[in-house]
Amino acid sequence: MIKYGLSLPPQIAAAKALGIAKKRIVGLWLAKARAHETTYMDVAPIAPMAHKSSVHKNHTTDTLNAVIQKTLIHEFDLLGSGWTNVDKNLNNGRALCSEGNLKRSNQLRALIGPNYKPIDWHLDFRSGYHWSPTVRSLTIAYGHEPGVDIKIPWELARLQHLPQLAMAYSDNSAQNLVDEFQNQTLDFMAFNPPRYGVNWVCTMDVAIRAANLILAYDIFHAKGVLFSPEFISEFIATIRAHGEHITHNLEWYPAFRGNHYLSDITGLLFVSAFLPRDPKSDCWLAFAVQEFILECDTQFNSDGSNVEASTNYQRLSSEMVVYGTALILGLYDNKKAALQSYDHTLWQANPKLSPAPTTWAENLGPFSKTHFAKLDKMARFSIDVTKPDGHVAQIGDTDNGRFFKLYPAINEETLAE
Repeated sequence: MIKYGLSLPPQIAAAKALGIAKKRIVGLWLAKARAHETTYMDVAPIAPMAHKSSVHKNHTTDTLNAVIQKTLIHEFDLLGSGWTNVDKNLNNGRALCSEGNLKRSNQLRALIGPNYKPIDWHLDFRSGYHWSPTVRSLTIAYGHEPGVDIKIPWELARLQHLPQLAMAYSDNSAQNLVDEFQNQTLDFMAFNPPRYGVNWVCTMDVAIRAANLILAYDIFHAKGVLFSPEFISEFIATIRAHGEHITHNLEWYPAFRGNHYLSDITGLLFVSAFLPRDPKSDCWLAFAVQEFILECDTQFNSDGSNVEASTNYQRLSSEMVVYGTALILGLYDNKKAALQSYDHTLWQANPKLSPAPTTWAENLGPFSKTHFAKLDKMARFSIDVTKPDGHVAQIGDTDNGRFFKLYPAINEETLAE
């Protein structure tokens, strides 16, 4: 965190530091003033949502199948950790969640299957350091404890392994994959109430998690899985909570924005496209489309390279642009209609939302022809920085970040061991 701050221009670093300080002050006040309030979203009975029908097969490889077997027993290899079991010890004396959220947390836990073992979502399982789930996220400091890496729980809590379960699902003989998806989703929300704990600190991770939850749900649903009304209601509430968090904690700065803000916007695209229509979700969708188009233009140079001067951030950001573009072009008609009639006054944050309607052209959607020309250049740039052996020339920062990991890149020798 300190290294990142020193890499920024002084005025930008000062502005970000001031923003962090303000958030922590607000977080400390909330921790005292609203400790007895729940931060979960209300659950309302919701009918299953319609999806476009299509024929889907399971798409598996030996590596994916092997990784899924690890997922089912809650073993993960993240950021060089080695395969580690992350089951939670419920008898360690630690509080499970904040007092105000305990009732809703117990309701979520009651929906989890009887043989499921909860995951410890707050653990850096390399150092053994454990963050408290009862602390307001805005007050959590990190980067100051030697040998402790907050990105370990963040990486796990992106839930990028859940779409892999859906990819491998083929028929009712694989019901355990559906059960694991439902149980992990409920488990995460039971032990990670919105705005509490380490996994609501970084908006980028919240946005990536929301998109992966939605992708997993949609793949399962497209393959014929029928979720119970109770789970659908909780899932909708979960996605809405993620949308609320993203919109209230955008990583937007007027002078310098990067892949974090693009992640926020792309995640919000998935959230607002997925949720049933209402004035708020319509507003979110319009804002996400507006900002997505702007950021695609400002975060990439004319040659397709990324303004952060990193080959791997270029690949990550390009991935988000590809998925976001496809999502917008594939919006249902009712969602396209939302872009013509949203109430822009409902949006109170910065940057501002332009009034309706959003321009929409046949075959181009809200995009210009230059958008697709730049997409082509992004792809060509990625190809040009890729070596013959498939590895990428390392220039600038990297954290091996991905938006989706449908086919995990795993060292098969390590997996076999």
